[in-house]
Amino acid sequence: RWRNRAADPYVEKDDGGTEVTETQTQTIVTRNDEDRRYEVHVDDVLAGFTVFRIDPKGRLHFPHTEVDPAFRGRGLAQIVVAEAMADAARRGETVVPHCPVVAKYLRTHDVPGLTVEWPDQPHPE
Repeated sequence: RWRNRAADPYVEKDDGGTEVTETQTQTIVTRNDEDRRYEVHVDDVLAGFTVFRIDPKGRLHFPHTEVDPAFRGRGLAQIVVAEAMADAARRGETVVPHCPVVAKYLRTHDVPGLTVEWPDQPHPE
């Protein structure tokens, strides 16, 4: 049982204690054309990526998204996919979603200027 009763305040006045500050991390998404993927880095550490393949028509097929287990629970898959889709739209590229994470993002978010060609039979990796 708790020692303090609900009616008793834990701290009656400002006790001059140490202020708790939130740790700031830097999250950056980059396009890595050599490895054909968009990468999300947290404080310069690769935390996840979404892979793309370019077909003969120049369309970007997205078969797989992955986040390092040490970074899960931070929404990084959504962040990397959101930035990848926004970048593809800015470049005028067409996206073919195979990865369930990418497909779900595109079904629930509007990406202005993005052309999406939905596959008849998705082939995620």
